[in-house]
Amino acid sequence: MKAVYDILTAGKEGYPRSEYFLASRRATKIASFTKLGKEELQFLIDTGAELSIRDYLDRIHIDPESVEDLVLCSGFFSLDEYPDVVKDRKRLEALFMALEAKILAVAEEEREAYFTYIDSLGLFEEESLAFVDVGWNATIFGAITKLIRMRKPAFPATGFFFGTFERAYLNCDENSSLSGYFVEDCKPAENYKALKHSIAICEVLFSAEEGSFLRFQELEGGVVPEFDAQGATVEHSNSVRQIQEGALVVIREYLRAAGCLQLKIDQGYSTAPFVRMLTKPTVEEAVTWGNLPFWADFGHQVRDRFMARPSTLIRYLVNPYLMKRHYRESYWRAGFYRRLPWVHRFLLRCIYPDLKFAYKASYVCVLLVELNSPASNSIGLSRGSVFSHLKSVVGPSKS
Repeated sequence: MKAVYDILTAGKEGYPRSEYFLASRRATKIASFTKLGKEELQFLIDTGAELSIRDYLDRIHIDPESVEDLVLCSGFFSLDEYPDVVKDRKRLEALFMALEAKILAVAEEEREAYFTYIDSLGLFEEESLAFVDVGWNATIFGAITKLIRMRKPAFPATGFFFGTFERAYLNCDENSSLSGYFVEDCKPAENYKALKHSIAICEVLFSAEEGSFLRFQELEGGVVPEFDAQGATVEHSNSVRQIQEGALVVIREYLRAAGCLQLKIDQGYSTAPFVRMLTKPTVEEAVTWGNLPFWADFGHQVRDRFMARPSTLIRYLVNPYLMKRHYRESYWRAGFYRRLPWVHRFLLRCIYPDLKFAYKASYVCVLLVELNSPASNSIGLSRGSVFSHLKSVVGPSKS
């Protein structure tokens, strides 16, 4: 995002400077802890990953062996037990409350290191700041503004995000504001529906190739960022790098083509191809994007899975309900469905009638929407030529 901004504003006056700011949910939230209340406990427990007690403690940099007695006193059998976040919630809360002093000590140490990092960028000297991120619930934005206001109360901050959900405004107050481009407060409904089961695609687009950032550490030479010890896989790093380099190539080509023109493209037209890809991918798109490794978790518990890659198709014929489960667990349902042969799609529809993705029925609608754009006229598309093509693809209409 910083590279795109720098390319678009190069040689132009009146634009604010940009800085690449290292942040993650884990790093900013832990550093902002000053007490263990309901919000803090929720963050510590609801990680979105299946963690053992050891993993929970490693994630917040507390040595598991040093507090094993407190783990046992909280009702757990061992450090390697995997608690159920619903059934064992009271026990998890009791454990973290017993560790409150240690957790807040870790938070204070990481907070001071974060302040040193922010000072090094000169951000405390600015009159206001704007943060650009992927968004969703604006958790990182809320934690960063909380950190900065520990030094500069009532400091104005703005968040510009790819998309925001309803809970994002819980991280906004009278001195800050949020806005989303693709979706804002889950609107427009069409974009939100497209995004709902495809969030992982956007996470990959906006991710860093070095992997999960955990915290800053104060060393003799200054503050040093610490990344997940497991690191990013080669496949993940290469995928992120290729996607982002490709995006920059498109931006540069667009600028060369536009020349001195100040083109303003309507948001609906600019995002329509992306909506189409999320909801109605081609087979090539489904395979290419579906094979991308994706990290759903963060912190020390990172496991590679794929965006939308079906298992052995014979297994699905023997056990269609396994296919249904894999479809529901897929990070990109439309891509998963598109990769299935027609027999498997038929079976999936039989056991899952609420399936949302129908390709033949929607193919005409998507093309008609794109034909309504001004760009369709400039490339010589006509409704007659498109309908002729549709007849060869879809077949004669029965209605």
